[in-house]
Amino acid sequence: ASNIITVVSEYFLTQKVKPVAAGAEGYDKYLATLADHHAVMTAAMKAKQSASADAANHLKDTIDALAKRYP
Repeated sequence: ASNIITVVSEYFLTQKVKPVAAGAEGYDKYLATLADHHAVMTAAMKAKQSASADAANHLKDTIDALAKRYP
């Protein structure tokens, strides 16, 4: 889980996600992309704090949703 948080924050958010100015074309997609990355990081943190299958499944679901942004 810690590695997932590190990869999302240090690689995806700094190198793959390009900022879009508010009001510019693509801004809503940019916000949705940020939300998907945040969801993965939050789910990873919760999976790290819990040994439940639900937390692990939720993390997998958020990763699967994020993966759709990177075909």
